[in-house]
Amino acid sequence: MPDEAHPLTARGGNDTSAPASAPSGAPAHGNGPRPSAEAASARSERPAAGLTPARSSGSSSRVRARLARLGVQRSTPYNPVLEPLLRIVRGNDPKIDSSGLRQIERAYQVAERWHRGQKRKSGDPYITHPLAVTTILAELGMDPATLMAGLLHDTVEDTEYGLDTLRRDFGDQVA
Repeated sequence: MPDEAHPLTARGGNDTSAPASAPSGAPAHGNGPRPSAEAASARSERPAAGLTPARSSGSSSRVRARLARLGVQRSTPYNPVLEPLLRIVRGNDPKIDSSGLRQIERAYQVAERWHRGQKRKSGDPYITHPLAVTTILAELGMDPATLMAGLLHDTVEDTEYGLDTLRRDFGDQVA
């Protein structure tokens, strides 16, 4: 009975005999869809008025957006700046293992860190030059050690990151 009283207040205050007679008399009056539509409307308004359903729909959309962002990160676990370069490397050597790609990424991180704040005459960040050089080397089919050397070639010339440190961090082949 309390459920029947709630739609009555939503419909506009009809007397209590109307809900009992409306289902049987609705087809005769041609108003059959209206009471059920109003009742459905009243039922759909009740959950929307509550805090939990509204929060869960907003929360679920936020969760979906967060998962979508995480999905993108999972599909490309490397720095997005390096993705064009790494795509070329993978194209040249489809069997390259992730450790080789990680080494290239590590060389980029070191170069980027040491060139941070430096600008080219054009005003572009300095790291764009070693990255462009390395992309050309990748297009020529060079191996990962050569690509790492390309990323780091100006680091030893233009920063305090010396050749001994480079040799210690990346080995003789890259240095």
